[in-house]
Amino acid sequence: MIWDIQNKALLRKLWSEGLTATEIANRIGGDATKNSVIGMSHRMKLPKRLPPVNMRPKKVKPTPVATPPDNVSPLMIPVEKIRNGQCRFPYGDPRDSGFSLCGHKTRGATKPYCDKHHDFCNIKNKSEYYKNVPEEFTAT
Repeated sequence: MIWDIQNKALLRKLWSEGLTATEIANRIGGDATKNSVIGMSHRMKLPKRLPPVNMRPKKVKPTPVATPPDNVSPLMIPVEKIRNGQCRFPYGDPRDSGFSLCGHKTRGATKPYCDKHHDFCNIKNKSEYYKNVPEEFTAT
């Protein structure tokens, strides 16, 4: 596509009227394409456009929260006081001041969780732990 002065003036006019790049290419004619219009609009430093109104935001599926095992009485160790060999299973919201970690003895030196929390985090079917979560959060 050869962009002469007349085509550039038409591009500038149609761009300011809000026509799409495809519509502008059709009006200019010849071998003008949507991509050539977009490229020239960038080189001419024409103002950027907002995305079309009909674009819908993607639906974000809420993340279900599993209920940790009831048979564990966590020691509730603050994060800054946790030591090697202590369970790092979180309790509470990390943004809250009461956030803490389980603190029980781990399965081994390189394992982050105690036996109960390790089993909880590694089971195949967590459905029994999701019993308190509304169905809309667990639907796949």
